[in-house]
Amino acid sequence: NANTSSQYQRTFWMPGKPQGTKVYYYFAVQDSLGTEVTTLPRGGGGLNPPGTIPPSSLFYYEVLRDNQNCSSTVPKQINDFQTTRDTIVSNYPGYVALAKVNLTINHTNDGDLLLRLSKQGAGSCDLSIRNGQGGQNYTNTTFYDGATLPITQMPPPFTGEYRPQTPLNIFINQPVSGNWVLSVLDSASSNQGTLVNWCMIFQVKSSVGIQEEGTPVKYALSQNYPNPFNSSTRISYSIPKSGDVSLKIYDLLGREVRTLINEYQNAGNYIAMFNAGDMASGVYLYELKTVGFREIKRMVLLK
Repeated sequence: NANTSSQYQRTFWMPGKPQGTKVYYYFAVQDSLGTEVTTLPRGGGGLNPPGTIPPSSLFYYEVLRDNQNCSSTVPKQINDFQTTRDTIVSNYPGYVALAKVNLTINHTNDGDLLLRLSKQGAGSCDLSIRNGQGGQNYTNTTFYDGATLPITQMPPPFTGEYRPQTPLNIFINQPVSGNWVLSVLDSASSNQGTLVNWCMIFQVKSSVGIQEEGTPVKYALSQNYPNPFNSSTRISYSIPKSGDVSLKIYDLLGREVRTLINEYQNAGNYIAMFNAGDMASGVYLYELKTVGFREIKRMVLLK
């Protein structure tokens, strides 16, 4: 729906959609005589109503999914001159669109502590390095890149949302599944503490596009990697023309066991994440299907 707010500006309202939905759209306008039409993105056509012929590429937005994973192996003691590590193992499918860390640490001097989040293959983020000298405790503290208050400039006790010392956006577009490790180093003596609890909080998108120059010249479905795999694997594919795309998983009897992608996608290169944490070991088939193209490959799940 459109609402004219000035001579040169229109406000468009889009209907709400469930989490995990990707919505594609374009704009079309025709002149008052009904003889010319223009679209954004360019390339569409059709009159009365305008835009009945869509452009080859579309705008889109995705309604992100929410996911929270909390440690089941805390509390843990924080000892002098030692690093305490705790791991959250996630099996959730999809890719990180936004990441937050929420934690509670009891300690008599926050200035002794170095807090770091890491994920193998994705790098690490320093949440807090010796901040809050002389103060006590991180209590229900959330590290978030969009927070107003920087952890480096605020006094303890730390409660609420803070920007971490280095950005969490290093994890954007990384798979949610995998091992997320929180490390707490106590760099001084005589004041031990406790890692009481911590959680990873994500907004998740279903797939990521690979940024490359130009548009693919042909359809392609790559072998999943790794293969064989244990729980999680990536599937890469290319589509040279925009259209409806489905990527589905089947067992050897031809029964559909998972739908990874079922949506309109612009031409480009894509990666989809398949998490099989709830499935039995064995051989499975994955099928990419779009207008004028269909290909099937095998994958092996070993647990």
